[in-house]
Amino acid sequence: MAKQQEEQQTEQAELNSQPWLTRVEVAEQLHYTPSVLWHLIKAGKFPVGTKIGDRYYHTQTEVDEYLAKQ
Repeated sequence: MAKQQEEQQTEQAELNSQPWLTRVEVAEQLHYTPSVLWHLIKAGKFPVGTKIGDRYYHTQTEVDEYLAKQ
């Protein structure tokens, strides 16, 4: 149990020190639904992101680069 708690704290520290965005936050910025963003990711039109724990996160840079290509 202590190891799992330590891993969760490490994951939280990583999130707090990085400008990570959830897929929902990215979808909101792009004015898409999360399912539309998921289809873009599956089609290779948007980066997969970084897996931290059991979730994927994106940087603002990934969002900005996507917007610049549009």
